[in-house]
Amino acid sequence: MIGISFHTGGWLRYAFREEQFGKRSDSDLQYSYLSYRRATDNTVVNLGRVMVFEGVAAERVDGLSARTDLAGGFGISGFGGGPVETGIDQPGNSSIYGGRLSHQVSNIYRVGMSALKEEKNSIDFRRESGIDLWVHPAGKIDLAG
Repeated sequence: MIGISFHTGGWLRYAFREEQFGKRSDSDLQYSYLSYRRATDNTVVNLGRVMVFEGVAAERVDGLSARTDLAGGFGISGFGGGPVETGIDQPGNSSIYGGRLSHQVSNIYRVGMSALKEEKNSIDFRRESGIDLWVHPAGKIDLAG
């Protein structure tokens, strides 16, 4: 079964009596994206303001993220777009992208290699890469790192 859905969430604060922190209201759009999911091979494609949690990446991105399972227990994911800027970030032309390759044996282990790169004004701003591991050796024991 093919599924298309829309997800959105955020917050709004309004001070009825007096200004707080120099203004009466504040808000933030946390996520808002269109999602496509296939019934087979665990394929998911999200477009919009997405939250990415893939290995070294724990980001909010205005762009695209996708993941799918491959044959033999392998999986692949990728994302790209503009990083969601906060009030402390420097303004400029920014991009962020990355991906993850993983292998798993269901209910036993999952290991992944991932990397991300962020550029600001065409200059390398941040690079990260790493390996993540989840192991379920027995019973109620899970190890992650």
